[in-house]
Amino acid sequence: DTDAALWPVEEKTLEHWRMLYNEKSIKIPNGAWLSERECKNLLKEADAYFVHLDHQLLGTGLVTNNEILWVSSLVQGKGAEVVRALAHAMTTDVLELDVASENKKAFDLYKRLGFIVIEEKSRWYRVR
Repeated sequence: DTDAALWPVEEKTLEHWRMLYNEKSIKIPNGAWLSERECKNLLKEADAYFVHLDHQLLGTGLVTNNEILWVSSLVQGKGAEVVRALAHAMTTDVLELDVASENKKAFDLYKRLGFIVIEEKSRWYRVR
């Protein structure tokens, strides 16, 4: 569990969230860049969050009712807090997410949190 809080992305904070997403995504092999239009469309299908703890921005995330679509830790060593906070936004008991096979740090974090690989998809793994 975690004491980190989720703050939903709103229209006025969308550009900041998108900027943070793009800064992190560009460092991941095969990572996707979000345009302003793509970001707005994505938010019609999923919920985006800032994750805070004690007035500090720990990370960002994107979730649907049964899948974590994006996790980004902005503070080294706080990835588990970000994942745990995003899990609170889920409406299912089984959490799924995708992770780039070359993103070793994230993959190791998810394994430590108890996720298991259920599928490999062209250099990305689906874990549960």
